[in-house]
Amino acid sequence: MRFILKKQFIRFAFIGLLNTGITYALYLVFLGFFSYQIAYAVSYISGIIISFFFNTSFVFRSRISILKFLKYPLVYVVQFILNWIVLKISVNYFGIHIKLAPLIVIIISIPVTFALTKFILEEK
Repeated sequence: MRFILKKQFIRFAFIGLLNTGITYALYLVFLGFFSYQIAYAVSYISGIIISFFFNTSFVFRSRISILKFLKYPLVYVVQFILNWIVLKISVNYFGIHIKLAPLIVIIISIPVTFALTKFILEEK
């Protein structure tokens, strides 16, 4: 079980990096057609969709379903709220510099995002 979890987490991290690169490339392409705000919004939503398919198929190797697809964006809602809170606490209570605080956010959010994604995508 522990070995499987470790392999899933490694695949999750790899897919996260790959998806970040793809999403950024899409943003650059969309900049040629839209304002930067629209380009960012479209590439961000595209990144969520791409992430869903990669994580379902490659990381957790489960079946794709409409219900999972509809629940998947909740991961990003929870992640955003958590990140916002951790960022605020890091800066305001622990005095971490605003340029370093996002690194703390990333360190904390990756395992939480993994767990939420696993909960939504894995077959019960």
